Amino acid sequence: MIKLFKFVYKSLNKSENPYLSFYSNSVQMFIEKPILGHGPNMFRLECNKYLSQKNKYGCNTHPHNYYFQLLAENGIVGFSIL
Repeated sequence: MIKLFKFVYKSLNKSENPYLSFYSNSVQMFIEKPILGHGPNMFRLECNKYLSQKNKYGCNTHPHNYYFQLLAENGIVGFSIL
């Protein structure tokens, strides 16, 4: 298990690193609705629309990064409060 963590999650390939896939999905969500975003706690529902076919990890409830989550869900308006 430790070997898996050391090698897989350091990869810069989206098909091998689930976190990069989550980040990419949140950036695509932000680009679609940059001003107001998709709404609070909507990453878990909207993420499926942005999945690539090569991603074997699927979606998660959040993108594992506060800034990406704020931008995707609340847009620039919500991010500016931070």
